[in-house]
Amino acid sequence: MHVFKHGLNIRGGEMSFFSKKAEDELVEEQVGKRIDMTLLRPGRTVFVVFAVIIGIALALSCLTVVATSEVAVVTTFGRVTGTAETGFHFKAPWQQYHRIDLSVQKDTGEYATATKDSQAVSQEVTIRWEVDPDSVTTLYERYLGNHKERLLDAIKGDAIKEGSATLGLTEYIPKREQLRTAMKGALDQQLAGQGIRVLDVSVANVVLPEGFEKAIADRQVAEEKKKTATINQETAQIDAETNRILAESYERPEFFKIEWLKKWDGKLPSTLVVGEDSGDTVIPLR
Repeated sequence: MHVFKHGLNIRGGEMSFFSKKAEDELVEEQVGKRIDMTLLRPGRTVFVVFAVIIGIALALSCLTVVATSEVAVVTTFGRVTGTAETGFHFKAPWQQYHRIDLSVQKDTGEYATATKDSQAVSQEVTIRWEVDPDSVTTLYERYLGNHKERLLDAIKGDAIKEGSATLGLTEYIPKREQLRTAMKGALDQQLAGQGIRVLDVSVANVVLPEGFEKAIADRQVAEEKKKTATINQETAQIDAETNRILAESYERPEFFKIEWLKKWDGKLPSTLVVGEDSGDTVIPLR
């Protein structure tokens, strides 16, 4: 017969601590499990925090903003699938938004060119341009967002040289507006259908070959003198014609009647003089 009490094994009047030992081992195992669970709790907390951070990051990566004066070309796995206008947009992780600036932009640079008569000049040229909103998809597919560098910068030098060659050296400064128009026309021709529109071209700080600036100034002075002489000649011709007409008018009897009527105050005479010299008779009319 075996009796267990408080972990003691009584057998034939002898006590054994075998059961006590087993009980201690069971207690130690349970305590160890509790300790292990306690140690695992901080790790579990870190895991949860990390998972939350990852979730927030993924959510933010799916939210994008297209600013004012921009349009975004949407690509899915590298293939263009549409565009997005100004505002907030949700996108899939496998999509990308490539923003295209639609605002008016300026490009200014110094250009050395040659005139129609092969004279070297230099000038500062400013180009105001913008992207055509209806062509953003084609523009991105062709140039992948590098349209200024790969398109505008590539052709503007040749276009400015082409416009510069339309005028001779003596016309370069006086006909600045014609020069500007020629440069813009050359740019428009090379950019036609490409997705970039040139709004305006301005030319400033023109540097001509030494000595030609004085020649141009002298030519302008000579042209002004010629205009003045022409005006004076025309004025003299008009005066001469006026005097001729007046002289012919004096020879007509009607001229004096007209002059008398111009000076008449509208009142009838109050007396009538009859006779000649000292024998005149004055007759009252009123």
